[in-house]
Amino acid sequence: MKPDLILSQVQQFGLDSLALQQLMEDHEALVQRYLATPGSNVVGVSVALNPDANASRSDRLALKLSLKHKDGIAYDLRSPQHHWPLITEVTGEIFAKGGRAAEAPEPQESLAAGEGFRNKNRPVLGGISGGPVGGDTGTIGCQVKATVKGKETVYMLSNNHVLADSDALPLGTAIIQPGKADGGVASDAVASLSCFVPLGANGGTAEVDAAIAAYTKSDLYIPLIRSAVDSAVSMAGPVVAPTLDMVVRKSGRTTGRTRGTVYEIGGTYTVNYAEPGDPPRTIIIKNAFKIRPDSGHFSEGGDSGSVITTGDLNQPVGLLLGGPSDCSYTLANTMSAVLANLEAVMPGNPKFVVLYS
Repeated sequence: MKPDLILSQVQQFGLDSLALQQLMEDHEALVQRYLATPGSNVVGVSVALNPDANASRSDRLALKLSLKHKDGIAYDLRSPQHHWPLITEVTGEIFAKGGRAAEAPEPQESLAAGEGFRNKNRPVLGGISGGPVGGDTGTIGCQVKATVKGKETVYMLSNNHVLADSDALPLGTAIIQPGKADGGVASDAVASLSCFVPLGANGGTAEVDAAIAAYTKSDLYIPLIRSAVDSAVSMAGPVVAPTLDMVVRKSGRTTGRTRGTVYEIGGTYTVNYAEPGDPPRTIIIKNAFKIRPDSGHFSEGGDSGSVITTGDLNQPVGLLLGGPSDCSYTLANTMSAVLANLEAVMPGNPKFVVLYS
């Protein structure tokens, strides 16, 4: 379970190819030691900045253990083989579906922030309400396209747990916009579920949380992202990898347009995919990173499926998948891993690209 890190993400900290390889080896060892153990209090292994202000240049990066709660365990100060600094933080349990009770009302500030992102939009753009007919409501992230056997098809991109109800729905399921929670009905269908990266059973491991649905008509979509009630922005290529301290943005069904900062990369995390109130269904999710809000909440329940973009050029960075119940941070998969894993599971050897305006 080595992290999906590339040299450009860590070169600024003085790492070369050998050091990166050693970092990933120790990361993998920590995942096997902690995340692969049933009932472990460790819910994440990632790469983060070393908070020690006196750290040498070679120690500016650290491996980080995210803990569900305080446990009184004296964790090692260095990683097992190559002796990277090892830090811990109590981050709480990570949920894919918000972590709030099913009957709990959404905070009023979220309702206000998300105004315009929950409405019916034709053509369909990214950052707005959507989901399977009769199912949960999340966010339509953006549009992607692929050519299979000479035919080009455009799809909406979101999470497996949004479009496929965590592996439960059959291919061909109608996807509506807006989603059911925002008044969407069967006649609001705009796409059909085409492919998803499997999440698997409780206790398993998944590369990403991603799914696509093919639009039923070519005039139903537009390659823009909702940015406010009456405005939208375009994305620019290419896809970029998240880096520590990168400023990012997202547009989502619940909290609208928000801004945050990447503070963990190369992450592998245990995520609870159970419905609120049900017994846990935990999946180890790879290829992930975390974002802290600049103010308020970067995301809340219903924002799953939002595309994370760079704060300046609006380049795609990742796909939002969850966070803790207090919404203090956001978890996302890297966009490069999302596209690569969709290519791996979809028949016909497609090559997925983000659709830009």
